[in-house]
Amino acid sequence: MVAAARRVRRYVVVALATAVTVQGIIAIAEPQTGSRLFAVMVGIGEYQDAKVPKLRYAAADVLALRDYIASIPGPGNTPQMSVLINQDATLKNIRTALGTFLPKNATSADTVLIFFSGHGASESDLTGRSEDGLRKYLVPFDAEPDNLYATGFPMDEMPGLLDRIAADKMVIVLDTCFSGESGKTLNVLRGARNMSIRNDFLTQIAGSGKIILTSSQPREISVEVEELGHGLFSYFFIEGLKGRADLNGDGVVSVDELYTYVYQNVSSRARQAGVRQNPMKLGVLTGEMILAVKRDSEQLARSGALSLRVNVPGVLLTVGGSRIGATSGGVFTGLPSGWTDVEITKAGYLPWRERLLLRPGRLVNVDVELRKNDKEEQKGRKGSGYLPAVSP
Repeated sequence: MVAAARRVRRYVVVALATAVTVQGIIAIAEPQTGSRLFAVMVGIGEYQDAKVPKLRYAAADVLALRDYIASIPGPGNTPQMSVLINQDATLKNIRTALGTFLPKNATSADTVLIFFSGHGASESDLTGRSEDGLRKYLVPFDAEPDNLYATGFPMDEMPGLLDRIAADKMVIVLDTCFSGESGKTLNVLRGARNMSIRNDFLTQIAGSGKIILTSSQPREISVEVEELGHGLFSYFFIEGLKGRADLNGDGVVSVDELYTYVYQNVSSRARQAGVRQNPMKLGVLTGEMILAVKRDSEQLARSGALSLRVNVPGVLLTVGGSRIGATSGGVFTGLPSGWTDVEITKAGYLPWRERLLLRPGRLVNVDVELRKNDKEEQKGRKGSGYLPAVSP
């Protein structure tokens, strides 16, 4: 039997970006393009109010993720991290990190990670706006269980907050729950314990370029596992990023692969602990979002690599005069290094052509928007049918 202590846990937002090698992994973002990683990580296991149950491994979750990210960057591409642990994770500091630090610093070329490990809570929504009649909160260090309206971080503020951040790529991971199902959760539902908690509020947060991974589904709990020394979800999330989630062995870890890896392992281990915990994924993507690239071959170290996102499926990719084939996006390795001509074509669309610098062992991110090839669009244009979001 897996030893596990139940806990009502939290929210997380993640998006990794750097183009450097460490322990066999390249995370996505190119220093030469000015792309950087901005991370806000919050872990709260001890609370100011004694009525809030302690969590054994919430801080450990954040520290493990922080240490992993800190090990990735190369020269000139140090991740910018705001790490709030226990007493530092006050409501004011969380708001400052999310609402000031990220909007002031992250640009559209950057990637943002927001990771929250701690308690979540719900209480009756007296406004009647939420579909399930409940308002959900993240519980800061200085929260008062009987006054969440004034001292908790309301999740319905998250969509507006994320809209303030310019970064085009965000992954939101929630290692918490709001159901109140655990015997060790916050007793703040005030008669709403038997209501059917819904996840509609999460769909309002997810959007284009924003992916949300949650540690559990509505009416489920999230657990900590003593033998792992972490929250169950956070442990497999971090392990997946390190490369274990490369399920098809193609050398990259996509969002879908990471979710599949985490879901399979978390749900299985939770059953061993006698609880139900099934992670969820929400969000809208054009093509595929790659979170990590494994670097375990000398060929990759000597060659170039390209991560492509394109707004239409079934395009033809040509690199250095060699036809790669039809694709809807993804990561392509083993490409010629140096200045290389890249072409993307599709019948009915203007071609995308660009000369890119593919550096050995580095991954170049390119977002392409093909435009319809109609007469009006061609007027005054000399075939420039591309809009690169990132170029070296």
